[in-house]
Amino acid sequence: MLTAAQALIPATLALQFLPIRSAVSVLITAALLGLSGSAGFVIPWAMVSDVIDDYSLQTGRRLDTWFFNMALSVHSLNTTPGLGLTTITLEIGGYKTGACFQPESVGTSLRMLVSVVPAASSLLCVGLMWKYPISEDRRRKHPEKTTPSRTKRGGKGQMATSYIRATVTSLVP
Repeated sequence: MLTAAQALIPATLALQFLPIRSAVSVLITAALLGLSGSAGFVIPWAMVSDVIDDYSLQTGRRLDTWFFNMALSVHSLNTTPGLGLTTITLEIGGYKTGACFQPESVGTSLRMLVSVVPAASSLLCVGLMWKYPISEDRRRKHPEKTTPSRTKRGGKGQMATSYIRATVTSLVP
């Protein structure tokens, strides 16, 4: 998980120093950003399932809906400041609505917005992921406790039924 997030930092910083109208360098940087930038979409969902499993081991209750709802809410709340920051950056850069040509400062401010800001936030995320308390050893410690067990006579249907029954009874006080 960390290597994908760490690879995002130099790729976003490269956007700041790309030569203007250089198609080859733009394509190479876009490929790097595509590979490493996808981590921002995948890693949180992988972490949510680990957090749910760890929480169920600690408390004996599974609150999958609550955790997924929280992850979606945090994602939505993070999108709003990003849109506001874009508007503020364009205003500072001197963007003129309806103008055919924009001042050079608009390009500079947009380069800063898509390079330095994501690199700084990725660096912050890498630091937070190193502090993430669920390590691989801890995750593998009790896998049988986090997944429903199959009975000898029941197949997948029996497993799903017992899992639903266990989930419903854990939610009812």
